[in-house]
Amino acid sequence: HWGYCEEDVCYKPVPSILELLIDCRKCGHNLLLNAGLKGDGTVTVMEQEIFKCIGKCLKVNKNIILEQYMENKKDDVEEKKVITINLGYIFGIIMIVAYFGFAYLLVFTDVFSNSALLTPVTRYIFAVIFVVYAIFRAYRFIKYRGYKKS
Repeated sequence: HWGYCEEDVCYKPVPSILELLIDCRKCGHNLLLNAGLKGDGTVTVMEQEIFKCIGKCLKVNKNIILEQYMENKKDDVEEKKVITINLGYIFGIIMIVAYFGFAYLLVFTDVFSNSALLTPVTRYIFAVIFVVYAIFRAYRFIKYRGYKKS
């Protein structure tokens, strides 16, 4: 337990406290270490020694322990960036193909020819709109997705 009890001889071992601290730092959290004070406001000798030992470990391994979060954050950001870019490429290509496909269906197939709302003129107008928008999407895809010009 975490508190003062006069008959208590069960203390958290230093390695488990350090492990908890490292786990907290990996997630970007801080760990507040506290001790239950005796009635006169002091801590036991054992708790003092535990805090001193933790302090020595932190002094020696400060960069390793306290910068755990920064290392994990850098790895996560790079991994998420790669995944996002790949999904962006796939989505962009699918949308370009879809717009050209709709234009093709409107002009060259009989899928919409039986519709009373879509006369041949409106079908051609919508097909032109889809083609123009697909070209616009392709332009934006090439410009903003980081394709290098050969």
